[in-house]
Amino acid sequence: MPGYLQAQEFSVVGGANVSNMSTKVDGSNLASEYGFQPRVGGHLGGLIDLKFGKVFSIEPGLIFITKGFKFDHTFQLDNGKKYDYSYKFRPFYLDIPVIAKVNWNPKERFRVYGGLGPVFSIGLFGNKKTAFSSNETTLAEVEALYPGRIEDDGKIRFGDEIKRHDVGVMFTAGINVAMVRIGAFYTQGLTNVTYDHSTARNRVVGVHVGYTFAFRNEVE
Repeated sequence: MPGYLQAQEFSVVGGANVSNMSTKVDGSNLASEYGFQPRVGGHLGGLIDLKFGKVFSIEPGLIFITKGFKFDHTFQLDNGKKYDYSYKFRPFYLDIPVIAKVNWNPKERFRVYGGLGPVFSIGLFGNKKTAFSSNETTLAEVEALYPGRIEDDGKIRFGDEIKRHDVGVMFTAGINVAMVRIGAFYTQGLTNVTYDHSTARNRVVGVHVGYTFAFRNEVE
């Protein structure tokens, strides 16, 4: 289709990412109060770059990616006793980005790109891990005084304790050197993924490398 859809490329990418979750309850920032720490994970997937001329393109994709967070915090009960509590929240998602890209080719076989667009996420599975320790009190005493504060280990229940679907916005940039692709991205979740009175949104930043297959020659 000369002058309109000029070329198509398929990239297989994989890399590392760091995720966290912004969480607020009744105006209180739990992520800051409890010192939420990022979770280091990874991602793997494929992207299709649909070019419209030499500058603009649309790039949808399918990316399997880890998200979540962790924290270690010392709590104090109303009776003055303290306990240490560690919590790890480790969900696994399928991300579907649809990115509008701007491409710049300063040299042959070298391309710089940047893009922005929505990303739709589907929660697939995951797990949560807790650890409790104290020389001053017992787990039973904490649970009796504060029911539900300490979560159980086990699988993440998508559709019950956390929403399965998420929508966010992704920023991406990188380079293509010949058929090798090196890129970075940041995704900010827009959906409140909790069902209760709290507000929680996913955040992910990552880098990846990949290989690009051109399966349609450019048409002038």
